[in-house]
Amino acid sequence: MNVLKGSAVPSARFSVSILIGLLLLFGACKSGTPVTATQAVLDSADQVLIGMTHYVTDAGVLRARVRGDTAYFYSNTQRAELRNVHVTFYDQTGKPTSTLTSREGTHHWRTGDMEARMSLAVTL
Repeated sequence: MNVLKGSAVPSARFSVSILIGLLLLFGACKSGTPVTATQAVLDSADQVLIGMTHYVTDAGVLRARVRGDTAYFYSNTQRAELRNVHVTFYDQTGKPTSTLTSREGTHHWRTGDMEARMSLAVTL
């Protein structure tokens, strides 16, 4: 006959080991980086341009030159999301007057409105 010696209550060391094991198990079950709304939106762009340049004119006179490292175009909302934006503004004679740089920007095609965001700098 086999006789077990010792207590039927688990030792403190055993309990701590089980607890640490469970914490590691549940901690390892997390998925990778969660998909953010920005990532999902950028993935659904109708067109993506690398090295985009857009000229804004008024009555044939150059008023602004918009450049972006990357542009994501969305037809349904008629807008473009730009990355690493650089805009040069021109006066009525076509001479440069100021520049704007930012990490991100939005151009609304229908209205012609532009927005700049993140690390914004303007030089006059």
